[in-house]
Order: sequence, then structure tokens, then C-alpha cells
Amino acid sequence: MQLREAEKLALSIPNWEQRLKSLDWVGRIYARAGYLEDAKRAFGKQAAVPYAIWTARLVSGDLPGALRDIATIPSEPMQW
Repeated sequence: MQLREAEKLALSIPNWEQRLKSLDWVGRIYARAGYLEDAKRAFGKQAAVPYAIWTARLVSGDLPGALRDIATIPSEPMQW
């Protein structure tokens, strides 16, 4: 199964928690492989850039991009 297929199947999972775990898994694989735009799509809209994306930028040598992503992380803990 290809990652794009796994991503599409994950979107159809009715259980919200399981769907997020599956999309997180797909996003991490995309990021590790260097497909950052696909990883962003898989992670969806989040308040801050996920760890997997900014670390992939850092490892690939995109320091300005990684610093820009890190700047989106809120400095205050989230209130639930």
C-alpha cells in the first residue's frame, strides 16, 4: 500500500482518535522521506508545525525554514 492510499483510508476512519494517530503516522513518514508538503497535508491544520516537519527541515539543511516553523510553537502551554 502506498502512503497516499494510507492517508486516504485514514481519513475515512470513524474513530477520531484512531484517525489522528493514523494521519500522524503517515505525516511522520512523509517528513522523514523529505516530502514536507505531503507531510503538512497529512498532519492537517495544527496550531504549531509538528515536530517531524521542522526536524526534517533541520536535517535537510533548511535552518531558516526550521527556525520559522519553530517560531509557530506557542510559548505558553495549551489550556485544555
